[in-house]
Amino acid sequence: MNILSWIITIILNLIGIYMFFMNSKRYNDYRKKMKVYLDNHKDAQKFDNSKGTIILEIILIVVCFILAVVLPASAATMSERYGTMLLYTAIIFLAASMVMETYTTKKIFFSQDTFFYDQEAYKYKLITKIVPASGLFKPAVVSFGSKEISVPKKVAAKLEEQYKLWKAARKTTRREKRGRR
Repeated sequence: MNILSWIITIILNLIGIYMFFMNSKRYNDYRKKMKVYLDNHKDAQKFDNSKGTIILEIILIVVCFILAVVLPASAATMSERYGTMLLYTAIIFLAASMVMETYTTKKIFFSQDTFFYDQEAYKYKLITKIVPASGLFKPAVVSFGSKEISVPKKVAAKLEEQYKLWKAARKTTRREKRGRR
């Protein structure tokens, strides 16, 4: 490997390690906040769209680990061996960070008046609009007035369904209250 290849490999490893630790922190914060939310909302229902993606990412990690061990043995020089191992190590760190990110962003919990997504609980009544995803890789956008969050397409579809159910239940409750007066 030449000097440029080493520099690129080291930069990729640093990026992978940085992303791994940042997503580890995010994942740990998510777990703590999710536990608090679920303790306060016993009726919460989970929608999990992460399994398929996480399985693919774990397969990528395993394949890269195997390649990091097997391929360097066939390399001609020690420099190539270590370079190949470092390159696959960077991919392993990136894929592991993607697993943690997928775990936090492809799950949503619904309760009667709120939902929990990516470390935060939101009230249905604050939603101003849900813009569906347009395109293959574009996320949907949920607006809360001045704040917006991006959510995956399937999570947005489930959120919109739950939001409509909440609105219908709210209308029914309001009618019942007016009827009592």
